[in-house]
Amino acid sequence: MEKGSVYLIPSLLDEQGMDAIPLYIADAVKKCQVFFVENER
Repeated sequence: MEKGSVYLIPSLLDEQGMDAIPLYIADAVKKCQVFFVENER
């Protein structure tokens, strides 16, 4: 069985927040097929 990966992705507080996330993280997010998220607080 192939092992998967888990990524902890920070939430963005504004539209320009993507500038603070490294490109390799943004690329990993685009490749994700399943997301587990928590509700807003």
